[in-house]
Amino acid sequence: MFVMESRYLAVDVGGTSIKYGFFDSKGTLIRKSSIPKTERRVPELIETIGRLWEMAPERPDGIAVSLNMIVNPQTGEVYGGSNYLMEGDSFPFRERLIERCGGVPVALDKDSNAALFAELQTGNLQGAESAIAIILGTGIGLALCINGKILYGDNCFAGEASTMMVGSACPSDPISAFWYNFSGVPAFVRRTADVIGVDPELFSGKDLFARIEAGDETVIQLFDGFCDTLATQIMNLTLLLDINRVVIGGGISAQPLLFEKVRQKLEELNCFLRPSAKARVPEILPCKYHNDANLYGTFYRLKAMLDRERREVQG
Repeated sequence: MFVMESRYLAVDVGGTSIKYGFFDSKGTLIRKSSIPKTERRVPELIETIGRLWEMAPERPDGIAVSLNMIVNPQTGEVYGGSNYLMEGDSFPFRERLIERCGGVPVALDKDSNAALFAELQTGNLQGAESAIAIILGTGIGLALCINGKILYGDNCFAGEASTMMVGSACPSDPISAFWYNFSGVPAFVRRTADVIGVDPELFSGKDLFARIEAGDETVIQLFDGFCDTLATQIMNLTLLLDINRVVIGGGISAQPLLFEKVRQKLEELNCFLRPSAKARVPEILPCKYHNDANLYGTFYRLKAMLDRERREVQG
């Protein structure tokens, strides 16, 4: 008798768009696409995901969601942390999505933790005991693996790196010191466009790297500053957590020059610090799945949940 292969919907809710893809049970990403993010409220987002599930050619057997919000993956609650509006301090996201989609299994996690989970399972962090994933997008996604386990913290707040401070300890405008203003990719691209006098609406990341390749000294200097900040924060985290490996994801992680510059600057920082701090320079690698790391990670989270439930049923 022919048995239809299971299909799973994975959704990655980002700062400006919602990416989604369909996986088979072996973890193969069959196809993917994206839609603009227009929702303003969490219930509207749940409705959008419900429609993606309904419109699939073959009704998916489970839904995995990566969110740019603070997420408790055990309870399925979300606690804000994005530009979505919700009533109260928490929202039962998984429960409502299960209701919306007729009882289908649902797993969810914060986007950076999903990316880290993917890299630990089958990516460039396999075998790592202490490592971090940094996802450079609209904000700064950060996830931490300590002693072989993802660190969530007491309030599932660990890794909220976008609002970490850079520079002065007491800035007159605290928001201007937030890390995402320095290493968030859209903010950096806009800042570069302003400096070189082009319309930010017509200037993209591809344009920025084309100017670097063409030898534009102003853009090269700005990119050096971008890499300086990133390397400094990585060194701070290395001194704090004694990590051995770092993966960087997001669209910009496809640029080899980013890794060349960050590795060089980390070596320079380590030489400066060596007399007083014997920190090792961690290995710096791109996320294996680049801009799809969140999709893979949230699928692996769903698969782990379903496998655990099957084992429990079998006794």
